[in-house]
Amino acid sequence: MASVARTIVETMKSVISVNHASGFDLSDGDAVKIGQYFGPSTVAGPFVWVNPESIASSASSPQLGRYTRDLVVTAAGYIGATNDDSESRVVNALDLMHYVWTAVENDVRTTGGTLFATDDIIDVVAVGTAFDGGEMNIAPGMGVFYATFTFTYQTTRGL
Repeated sequence: MASVARTIVETMKSVISVNHASGFDLSDGDAVKIGQYFGPSTVAGPFVWVNPESIASSASSPQLGRYTRDLVVTAAGYIGATNDDSESRVVNALDLMHYVWTAVENDVRTTGGTLFATDDIIDVVAVGTAFDGGEMNIAPGMGVFYATFTFTYQTTRGL
């Protein structure tokens, strides 16, 4: 049986990979990866990688044997520019970040969502930034976003 944390990360990848009406097609098998960083030299973009960063547990659940946990998952995305200027790279990265946030938040906050269907997810909070990859010497010619998602969920001890 997969852990709740693993299910969250795998489902996050899945909901990002679905081709929504956002204008971003991340349905290609190489467009979204878990725990694997790949730079612009190997994929043209847009692409996103997700990685579990940390997990914290507390015994604050009102039910004996249940625990509240916070799983922090980072997501980084790369996308080309519509014009060869910094502004275009930043706003395209901002749009891609918004798409990822919306895909994850909509799934968690929808009763029929795949993440929420576990009945364990309480909520998700996201924080992020978008920037010109060339200015940071990370990905010249591309917009980049970096975001953290904190999933709060309840689980039974040992899961």
